[in-house]
Amino acid sequence: MDNFHRLAIKIQSHRAKILSLSVYGLILSTALHSLLGLNGISGVISLIFLLSILSGKVIPRKLFYILIIILSLDQTSYFINFKNLDSLLINDDHPKFYTISVENANLLLKYGTPFGFNPDFQGGIPTLYLTSCFLELIPFALLLGNQMGYQVMLISYITAIPLSLLLLMRELVKDEDIARAISFISAFQLGMRPIILYGMTPGVVALPLSFLSMYLFIRFMDNKKFSLFPLSLTSGMLAYTHPGCFAITMLFFALILAYRLFAKMDVYASLKKLMCFGLLHLIICSPLYYNILSYASFFIPEYKYRQESAIYSYASSVFSNLKGMISLNNPVFILIISLLWLYVPTIKCAETNKLRNALLNALLFNTTLLLAASLNAIPQIFVFIERLDWFFTPFLIAINLSLFLFLTLSRRIKVLLIILLMVVIQNQYPPIKENLIAVHAVSDVDRMMKRFILPGDYALVENCPHINPSEDWIYPYEYCAYSHIITYLQEDVGARFFSHIDGDPHPYNRIRNVYLTGGIYDGSPLSGDNTVKFMKAIVDRGVNKACVWSIAANKYFNSTPYFNKTGSSQKYTCYAALYNVLPDVRTGVSGNGQITDETPFSFTVTLRNLTAKQNVTVNRNYFNMWSAYDGDGNKIEIRECGRKICFDAERDGSVYFKYGKNTLLNAAALLALAAALAIDLYRRRTV
Repeated sequence: MDNFHRLAIKIQSHRAKILSLSVYGLILSTALHSLLGLNGISGVISLIFLLSILSGKVIPRKLFYILIIILSLDQTSYFINFKNLDSLLINDDHPKFYTISVENANLLLKYGTPFGFNPDFQGGIPTLYLTSCFLELIPFALLLGNQMGYQVMLISYITAIPLSLLLLMRELVKDEDIARAISFISAFQLGMRPIILYGMTPGVVALPLSFLSMYLFIRFMDNKKFSLFPLSLTSGMLAYTHPGCFAITMLFFALILAYRLFAKMDVYASLKKLMCFGLLHLIICSPLYYNILSYASFFIPEYKYRQESAIYSYASSVFSNLKGMISLNNPVFILIISLLWLYVPTIKCAETNKLRNALLNALLFNTTLLLAASLNAIPQIFVFIERLDWFFTPFLIAINLSLFLFLTLSRRIKVLLIILLMVVIQNQYPPIKENLIAVHAVSDVDRMMKRFILPGDYALVENCPHINPSEDWIYPYEYCAYSHIITYLQEDVGARFFSHIDGDPHPYNRIRNVYLTGGIYDGSPLSGDNTVKFMKAIVDRGVNKACVWSIAANKYFNSTPYFNKTGSSQKYTCYAALYNVLPDVRTGVSGNGQITDETPFSFTVTLRNLTAKQNVTVNRNYFNMWSAYDGDGNKIEIRECGRKICFDAERDGSVYFKYGKNTLLNAAALLALAAALAIDLYRRRTV
């Protein structure tokens, strides 16, 4: 009875507070439901978070992690159907990034390196894709299979965005409330929906890796225990996943180091740590960098077919971009003004060095992202960092508004302004149910294609470009939906496709003059003026089938005597060649040859009935990673002719082609990662 009496007195003493919180809870829940449209899980979690701010009660750290994960998963369910995780996603770029991630992952697991040669696309291309999620996919694929593993990987890394940002902001500003507010706001995806609907998976996966790398770099520079190995791991994965995001992260590293040097904060120690990390990272990424340098021979860095190359074109582009930025209608411009208004007075008036350093670190982060976004003004760089500002810019708003709220305002106003901020976010990125389009099997993508393209065929499949390959371009990108499903179709029909698998080939691929893209061939509409060149190219490449979608391409193939229409699928109209198709191995004087035992790292050319020394042409793209040997193991000199592989032969026999695996570089990369782990373990024991 006494215990009950004491409990009653305690409840009565807190009655006013309980009543006040109940009223505030009712107001907040009404606001969340009516203004934000939040209900169910997201509404409950938002209510818990806002009430914790209002009451001054801190949510336990582990519980907060759980709430953020649940909130992020709930928001992710608006565009990913969790009941359909074992299906293939076909929205826009998903087929492309699924295919290349699976390909690289399988190569690494089977051959010990992800960088081989893919003979099934574009006449044969190196499997160096500048954006690929193969490292992230491997553990999920091993446990769940490729199809389910891809979606679970995507969901996991989306969920990791607010968690990684929480760790970064906690380290940057040294304030738990600010870090939590930023994490909470970012859990509403902040523009991730359109990016995921467009299928830009490597950028989504790279974002939390970038935040984690920034967080770990600060810890490493501050001499925190066990930071070198996870920093080397996450930054290495980031470089292999998305070089553009990695470049932005490196820019942040440079600004942090510059700030420390300027502030004379352990200059020698900072440089020593940077050299240690830099050397390890260089070795870990050496297979990637070596292959990028080797790929230069396969690469022509032009933005589009018709563009002035004079220096003033760059200056004009940058000026036009800056002129457009200086506008009250531009959110980035408004953000820059807000930063100056917030940081300059606050840093000057900061009462403690802790607060001043927190603001300076946050300013470095903002500067990094703003500088990265400004690079879009340079055409040649744009193709590598396209849309990266989509990924990063929304977080600038969340970070700066959270700083402003939690540094200067009372609890009640904080809650009201957070609700206002969430209203703005919901207005900009409304939580509309729009599940990714998926199929349960590859054959569901375009069932009819198997009737028109058979195993062993070499098909010209018309592409659809993101980047304008011609001033006379007829069709916008939106005209041809599901433009990248050819990667699924190629796997399904078991033929080779003369079409791209990775990014748009037109700005930079050496063999772009063979592509047919949106009715455009070699920079101009396919018509009488360029059809002779077009026919010569596809005959020389041994193309025996063509599947096209544009009006211009269909008009040409319907009128040409060299092809016969075989039928139409849901997307393409297909045609079969009426001319004699050239073989894959072509001898100059006599005899014949055949390609056998083809893998991503080797193939064999078997020659028969040769009567004289002659040039032999192999219908595969020449690349400097190939080498050739005769039956006795003697090296044969190979050369490039018409962008194909050529060599001299005078007798029958087999020629073995090998593609470099760079085994030593791969081993060195693993040893460097192991060295980072050993250094961390040693420091943990001795420090």
